[in-house]
Amino acid sequence: MKNELVAEKIFNNIYAAVNGTEISTTERQKLNLRNSSLTYGEINFEAMQAIVSALGETAGKNFYDLGAGTGKAVILAALLANFKKTVGIELLPALYQAAEVARKKLVLQMAQEPRDQTAVNKTTAEVLFIRDNIFWADFSEADVVLVSTTCFDERMMEMLKRRLTMLRPGSLVITVSQSLHSGYYDIIGRFKINLKWGEATVFIHKKIY
Repeated sequence: MKNELVAEKIFNNIYAAVNGTEISTTERQKLNLRNSSLTYGEINFEAMQAIVSALGETAGKNFYDLGAGTGKAVILAALLANFKKTVGIELLPALYQAAEVARKKLVLQMAQEPRDQTAVNKTTAEVLFIRDNIFWADFSEADVVLVSTTCFDERMMEMLKRRLTMLRPGSLVITVSQSLHSGYYDIIGRFKINLKWGEATVFIHKKIY
C-alpha cells in the first residue's frame, strides 16, 4: 500500500509553481493552433487517486497517458501505484518540457524521502515522457491507458478507437467524459470525479479481443 500522504506531498512540491493552463494557452497561441481537442485540462490528486483505486493490482504493468500535458497523471501513477513503467505522450513542446522538468523534480524528491516512508516506485527510470502525436505514437506495450476525451469530436473518437486496437486483450483503457463505444472493449466500470472545470464521468474499458 502506497503512503498517500507522502505521495501528495511530493506531488504538490513538484507542481507548486506549474500552471499548465497558462503554458498550454501560450504555446497554442505561439503555434497558431486552434484545434479544440488541444484545450488543456488536467487531473488532480483526488481524481487520480480514485482512478488508481479502481484499477486493482498494477504490479508489473505499463501505464500510458495519451495527451499527458505537464505530466501530472504519469507522476501520480508512479506515486500511487506499482506500475513497472509510467509513460506520457504529449504533442505540444512546452507542455512536454514542463513534464520533463516534473520528472527530474521527482528524482530529487525521491532522493530526499526516507526509505521507510517513500511512496514511489523503486526506480525513477520507469517514468518517461515522449513528445509525439497520440495518433502516430506506438503505445502497444501499455496495459493501462488513460486518455481525456472531453474535447474529442466524433472523428477523433473514431481515430482513437482505431489506435487502441493495438493493445493486448485484457488491457484497460480509461476515458474521461466519453466512452469508446467499441466492439473491442467492454465497459467494466464507471464513476464520477471532480475536476477543476466541474464533474466528469470516468469510464473503464477492458479489451476483450
